[in-house]
Amino acid sequence: MRKWTHAWLAASVLLIVSQATHAQNADLTGSWTVTFTAVPRVTVVAPNNCTFQGTANVNQNGGQLNGSLDVGLTSGPVSCPPVMSATLTGNVTGSQVTMGAMMGGGTLGQATFTGVAAVRKAGPSTVNGSFAATSGPFTGTGGTFSAVKAAVVAVPALNGSGLALLALLLLGAATLLLMRRPALRAP
Repeated sequence: MRKWTHAWLAASVLLIVSQATHAQNADLTGSWTVTFTAVPRVTVVAPNNCTFQGTANVNQNGGQLNGSLDVGLTSGPVSCPPVMSATLTGNVTGSQVTMGAMMGGGTLGQATFTGVAAVRKAGPSTVNGSFAATSGPFTGTGGTFSAVKAAVVAVPALNGSGLALLALLLLGAATLLLMRRPALRAP
């Protein structure tokens, strides 16, 4: 019986340590403050840069992203759309983010965003990158974007080494308990 208990506990420790050290995709779930600047082509409707700011609400399931984007014009000529909303879909692999945005239900076209995420436990998380309009009246317009997610109030949790230490402590306690059982039975 002791052999099985020791084997089970050792397997548990290995499982916890392997899960703690396994690389994962950046978690982008939440509400983000987004700023992007469009630098239109010469032949595009808006002759100057258009800067937008707003909110992106992102849901993530594994490596798949979806959500919504709502932004308003903060600077630029009157030919820039005053507000835009979009449906976001995409994926994240490690810290690399690729998403498509269907702007204005498709009336303003589609844009592809690519960037790099820096997700932090303490301090704000960021995603920075570039985008390009791939269809609609702004085809060929590109630019840069940045997104910031404020840090969530930290809840104390164990990291990988903390989990490994906890597993070792539990293993030690179980071993002591098993060693003590026969002593309790002896007359």
